[in-house]
Amino acid sequence: STLPMMPDAPFPLVTVMKAGSGDDHLNIVFTTERFTPIPIGLESDGYRIIWELTGVYEVSGIIDRKPVSYITTGYLEYVA
Repeated sequence: STLPMMPDAPFPLVTVMKAGSGDDHLNIVFTTERFTPIPIGLESDGYRIIWELTGVYEVSGIIDRKPVSYITTGYLEYVA
């Protein structure tokens, strides 16, 4: 079995997420450092790729009127 051809730009290198409720808000930026493609076959002879992305999260914002700011490593999944 062969893997399908991978698209030229298959996943985001930087993902930005924002969330808020009332006075609370968070800004989250994920920067991809490594990736692993997982091809999933479909019944219609097509496929989807689940990208396991590992990288760095930068989180900042306000929760309960207190500033939040940290950087951590983690992962993100993206389906193409």
